[in-house]
Amino acid sequence: KKLKKAQKDCEKALAKLNDTVKERNTAKVTVTSSKKAAAKAKKNAEAAQKDLEKSQKKLEKKQAEKEQLEGDAQEVLTAFENVKEVEAKKREELETASKECEEL
Repeated sequence: KKLKKAQKDCEKALAKLNDTVKERNTAKVTVTSSKKAAAKAKKNAEAAQKDLEKSQKKLEKKQAEKEQLEGDAQEVLTAFENVKEVEAKKREELETASKECEEL
């Protein structure tokens, strides 16, 4: 009887050991997978950071171009207003000269 009980106890212990080994192996696989996933996530994050930096530089360049275009547009508008003023003065001078000619 003692031998049978000892055999059953050994079988139970062996079954527990097998279960523990399976759990340990599963945990190892999980850890390995997690490490790979973490490395991949880190690589993706670094790539995303580089893309973000490139995009920020492009945005800064486009904002500078926009500001330059706005400045150029303001210069054109100012020049146009100046031309309108000169035209109005010249028109007045022409009308005055025309009236003087008519009076003669």
